[in-house]
Amino acid sequence: MIDSITLDDVVNTLILFFPSMVANAFPVLTRVLFKEKHPIDFNKYFIDGGRVFGDGKTWEGFLLGILSSLSVGISYTYILGSYTWVIYSLTAGLGALLGDLLNAFVKRRLGIRTGAPFPPFDQVDYLLGSYCLVKVLNIDLLLSTSLELKNLLIGTMISLILHPLTNFIAYMIKVKDVPW
Repeated sequence: MIDSITLDDVVNTLILFFPSMVANAFPVLTRVLFKEKHPIDFNKYFIDGGRVFGDGKTWEGFLLGILSSLSVGISYTYILGSYTWVIYSLTAGLGALLGDLLNAFVKRRLGIRTGAPFPPFDQVDYLLGSYCLVKVLNIDLLLSTSLELKNLLIGTMISLILHPLTNFIAYMIKVKDVPW
């Protein structure tokens, strides 16, 4: 049961989910960084006749997401003083990207086109994926702090505000085609 949320809880949540947030945000830069992109699903179709993930999920974006979460982990190592943050950040970033892929898979099964909004799942899929992978692999046990359900709830509240805002900014600076 969550009795209260303190500023320390919010700061701890931001620290714990920042690698996931970065891993989720950076793949959109493939639009401006890469001329040619390669879909993760290799343009294959699922048994329902729809694309597995669609053109929006690329190997370049996946790699950029992993590298960005790695860079957060390396930064945390210097700031927070433990190399285990690299392992944590990579796991959290991978989980974020896998959560986003699962969301894309579900959207394609529901007939929702690539890039179309699917609230609130588009705003929290990466948090859920990150949380689940970190918890399943017990990676947070390497840290001096633990990723808890309270952090997931706080992270969700933050993401429901921050995610649409960052998407709109990316749209305004022409990194995204749509504001969502």
